[in-house]
Amino acid sequence: MEEVKVELGVEAKVGRFYPETIIQLDISGYGNRVVSVHRFPGTLLSVGESIQLKMLFYKKLRNLTTDRFLTFRESDWKFFIRALVNEFVN
Repeated sequence: MEEVKVELGVEAKVGRFYPETIIQLDISGYGNRVVSVHRFPGTLLSVGESIQLKMLFYKKLRNLTTDRFLTFRESDWKFFIRALVNEFVN
């Protein structure tokens, strides 16, 4: 049985015009690899919020079945991550 590897990186940047949070998702396994970057302009998460977001991400990820997980498209991941960020912004 092949292993699926999931890494989530959260980075906060303060640009010239606005702060933003950048989330990078790297998933590999079963001969596939998905790397996607999601930007949230105007959203600046603290270090504590970033850690909480990662914990919540992995907790929710465990609830996905293998079939559902492996059939996620880029747009599905974008929606999944946006929903997590919105829990901290709103």
